[in-house]
Amino acid sequence: MRPIYLTRIQAAKFVREQLGLSCSPNWLAKLIVTGGGPRYWKFGRAVRYRADALEAWTFQRLEGPFENSSERARSKSTFSYLKSGLGMPFEEA
Repeated sequence: MRPIYLTRIQAAKFVREQLGLSCSPNWLAKLIVTGGGPRYWKFGRAVRYRADALEAWTFQRLEGPFENSSERARSKSTFSYLKSGLGMPFEEA
């Protein structure tokens, strides 16, 4: 059974292995400071991530699908669930 709250190392591994996207623990740590990362929770000093928050974050960052490289240049606005106001539901544990 997968834990509800993942450490930074587990979160990076989840994104790499379950979602097939590149991600490192150091990058997640940087995104906490600079912004633009997935939602996270704090337990004292410990940072924890939830799988649903990681999935929502990756869906927000994904663009496409595209049929060719020039098609991406033409698409000025990409759809984002979070920016559209529809949001991604987060189930409370």
